[in-house]
Amino acid sequence: MSTNYQSEVLDHLGLVAAMYDELGIGELIDQLIPQDTSKRH
Repeated sequence: MSTNYQSEVLDHLGLVAAMYDELGIGELIDQLIPQDTSKRH
């Protein structure tokens, strides 16, 4: 099974950032992807 990815230009970054915060997308990503602080520079 292959996964197709698509990118889009997000011209209204203020609106995108507000919805990102409103929907809690950052917190969801943090829950789904384990953080390994030893790999950070």
